[in-house]
Amino acid sequence: MIKIKTSPILPILFLIAVGTDFVYAQDSQLWTDYNLTVPVPNMNKFTYGGDVAWRRGGDTGLQGFVSEADFNQIIIRPTARYRFNQIFNVGAGTGGFFSFNNGSGNIYEFRIQEEVNIRWPDLSVLALFYRVRFDQRFFSIEDAPNDRTGRVRYLIGMDSDDIRTFGRKKPIYLQLFWEGFKTLGRFSINDTFINQDRWTGIFGHRISNTTRYEINYINQRQRTASETEFKTTQHIIRLRFFHRLAPKESPQSL
Repeated sequence: MIKIKTSPILPILFLIAVGTDFVYAQDSQLWTDYNLTVPVPNMNKFTYGGDVAWRRGGDTGLQGFVSEADFNQIIIRPTARYRFNQIFNVGAGTGGFFSFNNGSGNIYEFRIQEEVNIRWPDLSVLALFYRVRFDQRFFSIEDAPNDRTGRVRYLIGMDSDDIRTFGRKKPIYLQLFWEGFKTLGRFSINDTFINQDRWTGIFGHRISNTTRYEINYINQRQRTASETEFKTTQHIIRLRFFHRLAPKESPQSL
């Protein structure tokens, strides 16, 4: 548990700095998602669920964001996870990515993914965490042949202990992580995330034992094909809502 006295001016300055960068960035995006976790009765190490997400943005900064964005994307990702202990867990899932582009063909991507997560060491004030994820990606694009590619993603980050400044029952937490992406084998002609890297800063708030939300700021680079240079850095605001269903009573306990 951490007890920190904070001045109200600090979060205000942070929001002004991030907001100004977001408004004038040449490539601004907004991501939102709802994440659901469902425990399996009598199997407390196994959960399933997934997320539903919407993304919007483009190359024209905030003006294009609030009027006519370069793209809109809807994502549906069912997942399952098995936690061996507090340090190690594995997960797998599928995903459908529906991209509606302004001025270019719409893209549908079906994805299969597997991942390994490690959280260690977990100290009194912060913990380090790591993730390796493998993506198998299958593309269908208007007026073009179907395509596929593979990708590995590697992530390292740090997570604060719960901060009780605003109350013991509804603590906040902070995270910072870096993630790299590497396409495996040949590049896909439809792969819009080649060799990118991503920095993410997170402010999280636990509303209850089963509910929390996060405000993420993401700074990343991407290029649209293997022979092109990196585009202007993207600035992304991501709003996330997490809900975990309470475990049901087992039939034996009734």
